[in-house]
Amino acid sequence: MTTKPQSRSYSRRSAGILLLVGVLVGVTISSSVSAAPSTKVTWKVSSLPAGEAKKLSAVVSTNSPGVKTWSKRGTCTLTPTRKPTRVTMGATGSCTLTLKIAQSKNYPARTSRKTIALVVPATTVAPTTTVAPATLVAPTTTVAPATLVAPTTTTTVAPVASPVFGLSSSSESKVQNVAIVGYTITSTGGVIASYAISPVAPTGTLFDTSTGLLSGSPTTVQGATVYTITATNATGTATRTFTLTVTALPCADGGACVADNIGPGGGTVYYVASSNFTSAGSACGSTCRYLETAPIGWIAASTQAAQTNCVNAGSSSVEPKCVWSGNTSAAIGSMGTRIGTGYANTSAMITQSSTAGKAGTVARAFQGGGKTDWFLPSKDELNALCKWATNDTVNTICNNSGSGGYLPITKGEFANTPHYWSSTELDAGFAWYQNFNSGNQGSWMKGTSGYLVRPVRAF
Repeated sequence: MTTKPQSRSYSRRSAGILLLVGVLVGVTISSSVSAAPSTKVTWKVSSLPAGEAKKLSAVVSTNSPGVKTWSKRGTCTLTPTRKPTRVTMGATGSCTLTLKIAQSKNYPARTSRKTIALVVPATTVAPTTTVAPATLVAPTTTVAPATLVAPTTTTTVAPVASPVFGLSSSSESKVQNVAIVGYTITSTGGVIASYAISPVAPTGTLFDTSTGLLSGSPTTVQGATVYTITATNATGTATRTFTLTVTALPCADGGACVADNIGPGGGTVYYVASSNFTSAGSACGSTCRYLETAPIGWIAASTQAAQTNCVNAGSSSVEPKCVWSGNTSAAIGSMGTRIGTGYANTSAMITQSSTAGKAGTVARAFQGGGKTDWFLPSKDELNALCKWATNDTVNTICNNSGSGGYLPITKGEFANTPHYWSSTELDAGFAWYQNFNSGNQGSWMKGTSGYLVRPVRAF
């Protein structure tokens, strides 16, 4: 018996199995692929009244987490400028907002625009009463009298009264960075729908379009500026004015200073730098701009605790005469001369010897104005003080180092025999001083008890 070959039958079965597997794999793959999400944008606002502000998140929503960039056309305003979060409607025209959303993950990029219309207050038409004409019924065979139809009356709601309001105050003057009192509003007319202010409220303040109130702390100095407050309802508008003046902070409170101003420490400003300087150890650090001098009688002031007077004691009208330091025979070294080095010099003196009642220790112990960073001035800081006291605005060294004869002391109530110590030492036994009558600078023995002391501070 002969056996028939079966290779062709096996090939057909294999092909059928492979075809079935391919179909199943195709179905699995097609069912696992989902459509990519689309970026949806929904605009929720189509109109706004003049002056109304809306958060951008309340104007439009989107399902994409992509980075959003805003721009606008028209009289509306986006704030803040860099990454706006709010839109304020202008007084005229429409506002076209453009939102660009960057691609993020599976969400594609998209750009969407929306034109926001300006809401114009409605105008109410005066009510009218219409009387229908009489209607005559056609006669029948028997002539009947005419029948009149009763007239109808159309009833309309009375219009809203025009706004009328007043301000409790019409003007105010305030120092910058201090909260204003503002005003209150009394409305005696129709219900007010919204308020507006012109020009824009000053920086640092907030105008509420719902209440019409101005509040906050203005940060910029300005002269008397008139602001117009406008109240609006469906019938009309009404206006009132409020004048606001913003003055500069006084020197003593942190404002700009000029020579002869009273400084924050209660002293008198005697030096104004053209740019910031550094006074290491002072509260102003690297942003110092001014030097102030303590007043006459500083040694007897009640502002410092446990102040020890010098060997030749000072009083409310007499400067103290002091030995330079508790150590008069050893050099400190690295003592500065320039403006800005007096505080560090004084600290070095006290580190070497903290003996009370000496030039360095009494200057540091002074606490005028509640400040604890007073010091004995350096050589150049003392020279600037001499120039201010004698009104010398010409020479580099006070009175050209004494070549101009004796100068009258016009400021600061300095002594008539005025040899004043500086905090700059010359060597182990000598330190620099300055004669305020002649302007001459020199050095003398640290142990001398006849030289005067006047503290200064930088700020």
